Amino acid sequence: GKSLLTSTMAAYWEGKKELFTNLKIAKLERSSNETPHPVFYFDLNGVNYQEGNSALENKLESKLTDCETVYGDEFHDRQLGERFYKLLQLACEKTGQKAVVLVDEYDKPLLDVLDEPELEKHNKAVFKGFFSVLKEADKYLQFVFITGVTKFEKVSIFSDLNQLEDISQDEDYAGICGITEKEIDEYFIDEIKYMGKKHNISEKDVRERLRATYDGYRFSSYADTRVYNPYSLLNSLKKRQFDHYWFETGTPTFLANRMAKRAFDVRKLMDNTLYADKQRISDYRSNNPDLIPPLYQAGYLTVTDYDEKRRRYTLAFPNEEVKYGMLNSLLAAYAPRTVIDTGLDIFSLDEALEKGELNRIKNIFTGLFVSIPYPNIKKMRRKKKAADKNAEKGTEKNIDYAEETKEREQGLEDDINDPFENYFQGMFAITLTLLGQFVLYEKHTATGRIDCVIKTRDFIYVFEFKRDGNVDEALKQIDEKEYTLPFLADKRKLYKIGVVFDSKKRILKDWKVAER
Repeated sequence: GKSLLTSTMAAYWEGKKELFTNLKIAKLERSSNETPHPVFYFDLNGVNYQEGNSALENKLESKLTDCETVYGDEFHDRQLGERFYKLLQLACEKTGQKAVVLVDEYDKPLLDVLDEPELEKHNKAVFKGFFSVLKEADKYLQFVFITGVTKFEKVSIFSDLNQLEDISQDEDYAGICGITEKEIDEYFIDEIKYMGKKHNISEKDVRERLRATYDGYRFSSYADTRVYNPYSLLNSLKKRQFDHYWFETGTPTFLANRMAKRAFDVRKLMDNTLYADKQRISDYRSNNPDLIPPLYQAGYLTVTDYDEKRRRYTLAFPNEEVKYGMLNSLLAAYAPRTVIDTGLDIFSLDEALEKGELNRIKNIFTGLFVSIPYPNIKKMRRKKKAADKNAEKGTEKNIDYAEETKEREQGLEDDINDPFENYFQGMFAITLTLLGQFVLYEKHTATGRIDCVIKTRDFIYVFEFKRDGNVDEALKQIDEKEYTLPFLADKRKLYKIGVVFDSKKRILKDWKVAER
């Protein structure tokens, strides 16, 4: 919702009062906006900044040229930064009003080129020469507002402009982007009624599905305000479908591939054991190996809890749209053969489970785990060893390792030391969670923790997994722990399935089925 908020601000400062009739801001209005202000609105979307060194300059040049047609072009032959400063001065003198500067998605020219260090360095230098003039032009400025998904260090927007205030996690602004429950109550009741009629469900059920699919974003440590993704919610209400709209606008292939290469333990994304402090979630440097900052700042994770004593955030998926979208991307990264029509995809597994086709289920699981492209663990260890050695010396190149907390270091060690655990267990967690869209998947009983229970219309599958163990021991555990006890009165056919994985050969070694 940042771009929507920024364009709304542009309309407000341009004096388009008819758009704000009967809204709260109109009632609070004072004389400051009686006359429109000159607005310099930089929307840095819509450009492929990987095209070369001139892409960012051409974007800024185009905006300045448009403004010069309004406020004068006598300084058009100067450098970009000086032209910008002079335009602010001319606009203020010509209109008698101070200027407003709005910058939307300022960091896109940096994010697009994270894998191209020289181009990233070039774009940072362009920013330094362009936006640093805002400090000198303070006397010509009424308001400055900047959005992005990251807070890059050593970029002049932040380092030079000490009059800027970061409101990203302020309690007062926790609901400034997105749409709250209260706003749905006030503005979308009719749309919810229409949606309920189309799907033949109650208004309460519509609200619950909307909440589960699109709600959940939280941007403050203390405020419990949660917001819906506005793009997805509005599309859902307009089309009257519970589809995944925002996620489909940009698949996080880059992040998914990085997670696979790092042997990231994806189970932490789903069991509320992913922790971070404020510094960690804000630390989005191109040389930072930590995956949490980009996942959080791009909207794939959100704050679900805050421990004030430890000053620690708990992070997780905000909603089902993000969870299932990200897990599908991760499945493709962890096991590239799991595409549609290969027989190893989620739909094929779901169909086999629904039909009780045991051999097919076994073959799919076997194929899934054979297809895993394991990371180069030896290479990861060499990199970390070298980084730790340099970090002890305090070298800037590897300072990110020196600054990591024990929790982060231990997490990296876990990823490196036990790739089998992370890949096989992570792979299974992804698969079962995705299956949860179609079948019931649960893991707990009064007598213990079951590895997996899957329920379909006609069948119940109770799984027990063993690592380098014996398949008969797996079946014996199901019986001794009475994992099937909750289903004694259930008329569906029940299968007890023992599965053994070979950690050295990295395969599904053995599989045995017993009927109730």
